[in-house]
Formats: sequence, structure tokens, C-alpha cells
Amino acid sequence: MAFRLDRILSVRPASDVAWFQRQFPKEIIRYRMSGPLKNYQPRRANEREVDRTSTYVEIETAEDYHFGLRQRVLQYGSNIQILSPQWFADEIHAEWKRAAASHI
Repeated sequence: MAFRLDRILSVRPASDVAWFQRQFPKEIIRYRMSGPLKNYQPRRANEREVDRTSTYVEIETAEDYHFGLRQRVLQYGSNIQILSPQWFADEIHAEWKRAAASHI
């Protein structure tokens, strides 16, 4: 049986929820930057400095989508430590373990 386009009477959206008009909940992620990144200054609107010493800076960020932050964290390597939430710290740790295990 062939799928025939001429038999389609109407095309409607999958739901009536207008997602582009909604605000998704944000999660607070706290991390510590050290080494060459200890002088980091928050430059994104959702970031704020929480604590600073001579060896590190702690930052809190409110994220509704973690992809960009995840990419930055992985790029910073051992100079960053996720303090909370624990599930995000575990996810980054697991990614580093997979990367180390797949050395080519």
C-alpha cells in the first residue's frame, strides 16, 4: 500500500501548547574554577560569582538547557569541578571516563 499525499485533508500541530512562549525551569549549577581559570570573571547574564580565594573562584549559573555549559566544562578539563547538583557532576565524570577508555 502506498502513502498518498492527495488523501491528506489537513495538517495540525502535535499539541496546542505554544512552547516558544513558555519559560522552562532553570536549575542552579555551582562549579569551582582553579589553575589558569582562577581569575575567571562571570560574563554571561546567568552567571554570578559566589566565592573567590587566591586559588579558585566559585560560580553559580542558572541553566535551563545544559548542553552549552556541558561543552564548556568538558573543554576546561581538570581546571573545573562541579560542586552541585550531583547528577551533573556524575555526568561529567562519566564522560571523562568514557573519553579516557576510548583512547585511539
